[in-house]
Amino acid sequence: MTDTDVNDQYNAVSIASFFDFLKKIDEDGSLDSRDEDPFDSRWMMEFNRMEKERFTDKDIDCIKK
Repeated sequence: MTDTDVNDQYNAVSIASFFDFLKKIDEDGSLDSRDEDPFDSRWMMEFNRMEKERFTDKDIDCIKK
């Protein structure tokens, strides 16, 4: 990524109205939808899979960073 790209992105997000779309997000609805399929079943499947994994101390240190 060039300096010009970074500056262009900075300028875009610096516009006062850039984040106005966040006002339209239904946070409660979005959070509630995580309790429904397919998200919830996939989340639990991955959680259960990861729970069975064995991690080395080096892995844990890296995860905590």
